[in-house]
Amino acid sequence: MNKQKEPNLEYQVGGTLAADDPTYIERQADKDLFEALNNQEFCYILNSRQMGKSSLRTRTIKRLKAQGVACVDINANAIIQSQGMTPEKWYLGVIDEIAGQLQLNCSYMQWWEQYEKLSEVMRFKKFLSDILLEEINNLGIVIFIDEINAFLGFSLSEFFAVIRECFNDRSSNQRFKKLTFVLIGVAAPTDLIKDPNDTPFNIGKAIELTGFKFAEAKQLSQGLIDKLDNPDRVLQIILDWTQGQPFLTQKICKMVQYAEVPQADDNLEEWIETLIRQNVINNWESKDHPAHLRTIERRILRHYHIESLLNLYQQILESGAIEFDNSYLQMELRLSGLVVHRQGKLLIYNKIYQEIFNQEWFNSNLNKVIKRPYQIQIDAWMSSDYRDQSKLLFGKELKKAQIWAQDISLTKEDYSFLQESTKFEQEIRALLPATESLESVINTVMSFTKGDEKLNKSIFLLLCQGKKSYGRSIEKWVQTVVHSRMIKNWQTEIQAEPLREICRSLLENSLCDPFWLLIAYRKVLLEEELDSHKEQAELTKIGIIIEQEQKLTIANPIYADVFNKTWTNQNLGKLRPYAKKLVAWIDSQGQDRHQLLSAKQLEAAKEFSKGKKLDKREYRFLADSQLHKVKRG
Repeated sequence: MNKQKEPNLEYQVGGTLAADDPTYIERQADKDLFEALNNQEFCYILNSRQMGKSSLRTRTIKRLKAQGVACVDINANAIIQSQGMTPEKWYLGVIDEIAGQLQLNCSYMQWWEQYEKLSEVMRFKKFLSDILLEEINNLGIVIFIDEINAFLGFSLSEFFAVIRECFNDRSSNQRFKKLTFVLIGVAAPTDLIKDPNDTPFNIGKAIELTGFKFAEAKQLSQGLIDKLDNPDRVLQIILDWTQGQPFLTQKICKMVQYAEVPQADDNLEEWIETLIRQNVINNWESKDHPAHLRTIERRILRHYHIESLLNLYQQILESGAIEFDNSYLQMELRLSGLVVHRQGKLLIYNKIYQEIFNQEWFNSNLNKVIKRPYQIQIDAWMSSDYRDQSKLLFGKELKKAQIWAQDISLTKEDYSFLQESTKFEQEIRALLPATESLESVINTVMSFTKGDEKLNKSIFLLLCQGKKSYGRSIEKWVQTVVHSRMIKNWQTEIQAEPLREICRSLLENSLCDPFWLLIAYRKVLLEEELDSHKEQAELTKIGIIIEQEQKLTIANPIYADVFNKTWTNQNLGKLRPYAKKLVAWIDSQGQDRHQLLSAKQLEAAKEFSKGKKLDKREYRFLADSQLHKVKRG
C-alpha cells in the first residue's frame, strides 16, 4: 500500500491561492458571487480568517476579466495603515489604485485639488461619475476591497454611504449600473456603519463561505493517489475531522501526503486520528504553524468582551449547540472561526476545535478580563455624547493606550475614542509644531474650555498666530491669550465666533422666549435650582449649561466669564422695560410688594405687552401690580 512517489498535487497551507491553483476548491460561494456580479449586485463577504475569502476574490477577478469586466483589487489595510491616516488620504489611495490598475488617462491629483472646496467624499463620488465611468464607458466595473476590517480602527462611514449612493443613483443615472463593489473582511456590518439609512449592507448580497463538502473537495484526493490505495476514503475521514474548514483541510491533506502510511485499509480512521492528535491537537500551541488555532484563540482572549464571549461559548460546550439569533456576541464568536451557524443552530465548527478549545481550555481562561487603561476618560467622553475633547487622550497617555490596543479586538466606541484622540493630537501638533510642553498647553486650554470643540479650535488658532514670550510660563501665555482675545474682545475678535453664536442662540431664540431663557440661565449662574424643563432643555441644547454630579452648572469658565451676571441683567433689561423689578419680584418668590409696578410703570408695561404671549409668571406679576394699584388707589 505504501507508494513512495513524488506527489502530483502540492497542497498550500495558508495564504492566498493563485487563480489557477489546482488545489483551489470551487464552492457554492464561487457561483453565487460570480452570478451576483454579472447581475451588477453589490456583494460582501464577511467571515472569519482563513476561510478562503482572498482566494475567492483572486479567482473571481480572473473569471470576470476573462469576460471583459474591468476589475480593481484594493487592500484597505495597505492604505489605512499608513501614518497619519486621514479621510483625504484614504480616498486618494483608492483613486490611485483605480487609476493605476485601469490605466486611466487622468492627472487625478490635479483634478482633486481643482475641487478642493468640496468634501473628500463628494470628490470621490465625482471621480467615480465624471472620470471612472466616463473613461470606462463600455465595460462593467467591479471594485474589490479586501481587509475592510481595517476600518474598525479608522471610522469612515461616509465611504460605505457613498457605495449605497452609487446603487441608489442607478435609477437616475444609467452609467452607475455598470459599477459595483465587493467588500471583504473579518467584521460585522454594524461595526462598520451604524445608520441603517446609509449602510450598503442591507441592499447588498451576502456571500456565505461554508466548509468544503466532499463532492466539492474531491479533487484534493488527487494529491493522495500515489500515496494511498483509497484516497477518496482518506479525504472523507479528513473532512469528518475538519468539516471542510479550508486551512485545516489543506494542512491535514499535506500531513497525510508526507506521513508513513499504514499497511492495511482497515485502520485508516485510527491512523489519521493519531496523525491529527500528534501533529495538531497535542501541545497545539507549539505546532500551530502557520498560525491558525492561535489566531482563533487570540481573537477571543484579546476581545474586550472576553467574559461574555466565553460565557456564550460555555453554553455551546455544555449543550452541543444553541439557537442562532445573530446577536452581536454570536457574530463576534462566529468571526473568530471557532463556531459556525448551521441549520438554525450555533455549534463548534469541527472536532479539532472541540478537542482543543474544550472545558479545560475554557476553565483556564475564564478569569481573564481586559481592563481599559482609559476607562474613566472614555466613560466621560461617551456621557458627553462624544463631544468633550478634554476627555480625549494625548501625549504619553495616548501612546500608552495605542500600545495596549494593538492586539485587542476593541469595541466600536474604543476605536472611535482612540481615533478621535489621535486626530485631535495631530491637529494640535500641526498648529503648534514648535511649541514645547504641548501637553501643558492642551491641559491649560482645557481648563478654560472644558473640552468644547469650537472653543478649543478658536483658542488653538489664536495661539498659533502669536508667540510665547520668553520666560513666560505656558499657563500664563494661554491665560493672556484667552482673556485678551476671547473674553475681553469677544464681540469683535474673529476667532470668538463661537461666543457670538451662543449669544445669538440666547437672544434670538425661536423656541423659548429669550427673556425667560435668560431668567433660567441666571438661576444656573446664581447656583439656584431651575424648575423650568423647557428652558433647561434649550440651554442644554445650546451648550451653555451642563449637568455635573446631578447639578446644573455653566459649561465652562469662558461662558461664565463672558455671559456673567452683569451681561445677563443688561440683556434682561433690553428685553423687558420692567425687567429689574420683575426679576427682583421673582427672586422674592412673589412676596416683595415693593417690586410691583407703579401706575405709570404699569401703563408702560401694558403697552409693551399688548399682543404678546406672556409667561404665566409675568401675567401674575402684572396682575399683582394692577391689584396693588387698585388697593393703593
